Amino acid sequence: MRSGPFFLGIAIVALGLLLLFFGTQTQTIDVPKTETKMLFDRSTLTVGDSAYRSADLMANLTVLCTGSVTIPASNESGDINLYVMDKANFQKWQSGDRSVNFVVQRLRTSQIDVSFVTVRADTYYFVFDNSYSTLFKKEVTFSVSYQYTTIHHETLEDRSLNTYGYPLIVIGAIVTIYGLARKAEVRWA
Repeated sequence: MRSGPFFLGIAIVALGLLLLFFGTQTQTIDVPKTETKMLFDRSTLTVGDSAYRSADLMANLTVLCTGSVTIPASNESGDINLYVMDKANFQKWQSGDRSVNFVVQRLRTSQIDVSFVTVRADTYYFVFDNSYSTLFKKEVTFSVSYQYTTIHHETLEDRSLNTYGYPLIVIGAIVTIYGLARKAEVRWA
């Protein structure tokens, strides 16, 4: 028996067993997930002069608005002014002050397809203005949703070190058997 290869083989087998049984590493990572909530789902408004809907929104939300405008009696496409503004600017707009800072302003649009990000938590107003067209009322069908990102904690297991355990056990067993099978060298003979 050769003691060097024998003990080296035993050490390699022990290392392989340690990797096989204790090589799993776990870690927790933060995974962002985007969620969507509906504010208004296919709401319909008949707009003579103007109409609005309001919603209280938190900061840093992505708001998506879609919809269409028709003339109610004929079902033909119509157009309307769309404004989105916060509470302070909505009060200015209602009082007739036209120095309003709009979050969104689309003039004479027949298809609504806009998005914006809320800067701060506030009440936001979706205003449909038909005051420029006194002949026809307009019917607005629209949907508004918002998206926000949440962080979820996920635990992941990394088993890559376990895969090295089996080959090390096999190599260690071969080295151990080699150490047992070979006769020791006698140097003085």
